[in-house]
Amino acid sequence: NGERLRHGFQDSVVQGFLSAGGDDEHMAEAVESSLGGQHFVIGEEHLLAVAAGRVELFAWDVEAQRFGQRQVLSWRQPPGGAERFDVYAFDVLHVSVFDATLAATHDFLFVSSYDGQVPCAVYQWASTGRFELLQHFSEQTDAALLDARGGRMAVTEADGMTLVVVAYWPSSFDVDSVVYKYDETLGGFVVHQRLHTTGAMGVAVLESASELLLVVSNWFQTVERMLQPSTSFTFLGTSESACYDPAVAWRPNESPGYHRLGDAMAVCRSGVADCAPPGQAALIKDGPWVRYPKDFTKEFVLDPPSGLTVWRPLPAPGFKCLGHLLHIAEANATTQKPSVEDVVCVAEHLVVAEDVEWFEQASWTSWGCTQREADMTCRQAYCRAFALNPSLGTFTAWRGEWSLPPHHQRLSFVDSPDPRIKAYLADADAVVFKWRGAARGFVEHQRIPSAGAFGVEAMSVPGGAGGQGQERWLLAVANRQAQAPLVTVGAEGYDVAPVIYEWSGGVFAPLQTLEGAGFESLGEDACLYPNARCDCEDDTEFGIGFFGPCSSYYQGGMNHGFCQTDGACDACALSCAEECNTDCASASKEMHDLRVRQAWDRVGGVRGATDFESFEVDGEIFLAIAQSTCDHRGSRSQCLDSDKAQPRSAILQWNGEGFGPLLARPPAQVPLTTRDRHSHSLRVTAGAALRFEYMQLPGRPPRGPSSSAEGPEGVTPFLVAYSHTRGVVAYPWDFTTVEGLSGAVGVVFDPDKPSRFFTAADGDRAVAVLEQQPVIDDLG
Repeated sequence: NGERLRHGFQDSVVQGFLSAGGDDEHMAEAVESSLGGQHFVIGEEHLLAVAAGRVELFAWDVEAQRFGQRQVLSWRQPPGGAERFDVYAFDVLHVSVFDATLAATHDFLFVSSYDGQVPCAVYQWASTGRFELLQHFSEQTDAALLDARGGRMAVTEADGMTLVVVAYWPSSFDVDSVVYKYDETLGGFVVHQRLHTTGAMGVAVLESASELLLVVSNWFQTVERMLQPSTSFTFLGTSESACYDPAVAWRPNESPGYHRLGDAMAVCRSGVADCAPPGQAALIKDGPWVRYPKDFTKEFVLDPPSGLTVWRPLPAPGFKCLGHLLHIAEANATTQKPSVEDVVCVAEHLVVAEDVEWFEQASWTSWGCTQREADMTCRQAYCRAFALNPSLGTFTAWRGEWSLPPHHQRLSFVDSPDPRIKAYLADADAVVFKWRGAARGFVEHQRIPSAGAFGVEAMSVPGGAGGQGQERWLLAVANRQAQAPLVTVGAEGYDVAPVIYEWSGGVFAPLQTLEGAGFESLGEDACLYPNARCDCEDDTEFGIGFFGPCSSYYQGGMNHGFCQTDGACDACALSCAEECNTDCASASKEMHDLRVRQAWDRVGGVRGATDFESFEVDGEIFLAIAQSTCDHRGSRSQCLDSDKAQPRSAILQWNGEGFGPLLARPPAQVPLTTRDRHSHSLRVTAGAALRFEYMQLPGRPPRGPSSSAEGPEGVTPFLVAYSHTRGVVAYPWDFTTVEGLSGAVGVVFDPDKPSRFFTAADGDRAVAVLEQQPVIDDLG
């Protein structure tokens, strides 16, 4: 009795939560994409501001139980320029300020954007019931914001000041985040403090009884001159065993603070006497992104008379080696390995692999080659070859069989923007600042290691057994991606586990890592995406062993043109669509095949965490994790056209020890041994979700007893997702509670249906009908 039934939540999504259209000619027909938003109240009116490319303002209609469009906020770029509406707004923040001078409350709306000239703007609520542009924060008003982009924002009070924190991240130059304060004299906001951040995206404020903490999560960090050229080399040896030209081996000399990525080879087209080392070879800066190899494996002896041998370094887990080494062992002992300190391997998230044709990259092949083998085809075990990596000055070697045209994966650095000048690394920090009243500002207090952290959330939870102890303060860091700002390695680049920290002993200490059992991510059904046309799939069993599979009927296939003759129109709905002139002719087989290849079912952790929303309902604490694998800097259509299957976003609950599945009963009301009974893992479909918000909105007013109208009364709670691909997605936060079982005194089974039974409950003075059936949560 009293259990909440969690199943069916996925099907309760609200249709028409935002009503399009209005008197404003700039109002859109619908919000198809949103990156952020906020619900707030001015007077007695509930408003919702949505960053949907532009900023749209909605007002809550109590009777209709939906938001209707009120206003589209205008923009001027640069300040004083023509009025615009199509800004790339990223986030909005409502700020209410009491002006003691005027004894009045002012309402402001901060808007951050990816607009390079105006990363932040402030609007003020006017007596007309609309927001009017008040001021810009841009390069024109603040030179330090050159090339800045706006991230998330937060508001707090300190020493009588209203402070607004805006996270800024750079496109190419470094830029600090800024704390603005309200100036009563000016009637606007001015810079109060700059915070040294790199690639900041998320902001959170934690206010305890004794501390005011500000946390800014750096999405990425910048490293100056990650790569540096080596222009001096040490001669290692020569091999004249090539088919046509001899080769000379050189070792790049390291410089202080930089490491070698591998040795260099030069092919001597005019003989050894004229063979010089390459112009330069790349050295990499020392840091946590490099590590010595754990061992070597011998490839082959390059020059038997001298014992010059090629060795392949073996990287530690999470690293890749970009070049091979050459080594002459003492007394021609060709099994003696090089020192592991002769070369370093690189963190794999800094490396990108590209397929190149062998004949474009092979620079040397083994001795005794026939003409056919010299043309890059060799089917013997003694075949040897190496290829140069011109961008790094290194080489890689192979032995054994290969055949034309084989492919070779060449490794290089992620070009973001240029590692020789500056590199972007996802390995960054969530920086904790503490308010110092004497300094009237925030000072850096702690750095928490993070990986592509996109969002951060501060929250409090009940402490002690039964939630009766001292309040506990937690911080959730949304580690999102192994590369930043762009992920190039596929969806697995977003498999970085978020971490929950607890404030203890004056610092944040790790409490829980959200990975493993109970935190798996599920891929959304690809058929839910626009123009998916899953009704146009081919029958995978058709034609096997007879005519040929459906793919053979598509353009270029051996059965193309025989769809009608072979009766394949229905079975091969996609491949035969054009020939059979069906409704599927508008579907793209290439896009369908791409979507199928990129579909995924389940991974063992939280994939693509972008932000958190913690909220409390009747004393219970919940945590919604927005998840996305799309680049939020691109458009909605770019995200959809990439056909990336988005993860379903996870909803967790605090169980007194950590976050996990939703519980059937409040954890404070049940013993620990039965706490997880009937728990439910919940994953919701919200597309490329950037953040969630829990909001309580006025329900329909009470009706008379004779009214037959249905609907909520009083307050209606919603969990709302802001999604890059689905706009604004709303779920009523409403679960059925089991009643009528208190004080059960009798049970009778239905003789006609053994799975059904009846109970008589003396406490509730009720007879209940129950049926036994399996109830499966989203993780199965």
